[in-house]
Amino acid sequence: MAEPSLTVRVLLTPRGQWEVVLPGRRPLRCQSLDDAERVAYVFAERSRPCEVVVHDAYHRVVRRDLINGHRVPPEFRAGEARHPSDPRST
Repeated sequence: MAEPSLTVRVLLTPRGQWEVVLPGRRPLRCQSLDDAERVAYVFAERSRPCEVVVHDAYHRVVRRDLINGHRVPPEFRAGEARHPSDPRST
């Protein structure tokens, strides 16, 4: 399994704002934890392999996910067109 080359962190600032800390970029401020997680996972999806680490208000790790592997082409995603060798595609 590939090791993550990037880590994206979601943190609560001392001012009570959620930030997404991206490698080599300025932190992105978000209105809520949900918004911050959404931004973090979108970035991680585009930067595989990537680790997403979410911290709580006390800086404890509450979630750690490894977004790994290759992107799945749209034609292989669930509910979309099937691969030609798939018997369900006929």
